[in-house]
Amino acid sequence: MNGKLNIECVASPASHCNVASGKKGIWGWFDGLRARYQQALRHMWGCLDTGFAIQQWSQLGTSQRVNNLCYDSHANISLGAKFSFFRVEIEEGSMLTLRNIDLLTRIFEAHFLPAHLFVVLITSSIYLAINPATAVSRWVQLSMDVMAYLRTFGFLTMLFYFFFCYERYHKICVDVRTAELKRSGLYRDFEDQISRRNPRTPLTWLDYVIFPVAGLIYGGLPLLHAAFSHFWSVDLNYKVSAKPKRELVEEVVRMEEGRL
Repeated sequence: MNGKLNIECVASPASHCNVASGKKGIWGWFDGLRARYQQALRHMWGCLDTGFAIQQWSQLGTSQRVNNLCYDSHANISLGAKFSFFRVEIEEGSMLTLRNIDLLTRIFEAHFLPAHLFVVLITSSIYLAINPATAVSRWVQLSMDVMAYLRTFGFLTMLFYFFFCYERYHKICVDVRTAELKRSGLYRDFEDQISRRNPRTPLTWLDYVIFPVAGLIYGGLPLLHAAFSHFWSVDLNYKVSAKPKRELVEEVVRMEEGRL
C-alpha cells in the first residue's frame, strides 16, 4: 500500500513452553539442543523476505509501485476499483520516514546482525592468530582494539540489563501467571512447571555468561545456515520443534479416547 499502512504490535503469549526433548538423560539433553537449533533455523528462514522488503521499500512513491499493484486489476473489478483509488492516493508515499527506518532497522537486527557478529568474531580471531603483531597494519590493529572495547562495553551493558531489568520483568510475569492459575484452580497441577529465578545464584550468573555463546549458536549459525541454503532452494521446511507435554493434558486425552 505504498507505506499507507498503520502497524500495531499486539502482545500475544502464544506459547509459554520452551523447546524440549521427550528423551531422558544426557542424550535427551543433546536432543533438546538439536530441537532448539531446528526451531532457530525455522525462524531464520524468514531472511528470504529481506530482498522482497527492500524491493518494496525502493518502489515507495513511484509509479512502478502503483503499476505493480494494478497489473492484474482486470481480473477482479472490485479489486481493480480499489487499486485505481490507490493509484491516486498512494503515489506520495515517502521512503524516508521514521517508521520505515525503524522497520529496516528491525530487518537488519533479525536478518543481518547475528550473522555479521558471528563472521566478524571468527574472522578477526583467525586473522590475528595467523599474522604476527608486526605484520598487522596500525589502523587495522586500532580498529580491532576499539571493537574489542565496544564488545566488552556491550557485554557489561547486557549484564546490567539482565540483572536490573530482565529479572524484575520475569518476576512480574511469574507473579501474574501464578495469580491467574490460583484463580482458575489449576495452580496445584502446574506449580512445579513455573519457572522461578533467583538473580543471586551461581546458576543464574552462568546463564548470563554463556548468553553470548548461545546467541551465536542459536542466532548467527542458523542465520548463515538458512542464508546459504537459499542459494540452492526456496522450498522451506517449517518443522516445528517438540514442546514439553503436560501430564494433565495427556490424562484428559486418554480419558476422551476411553470414552470414544
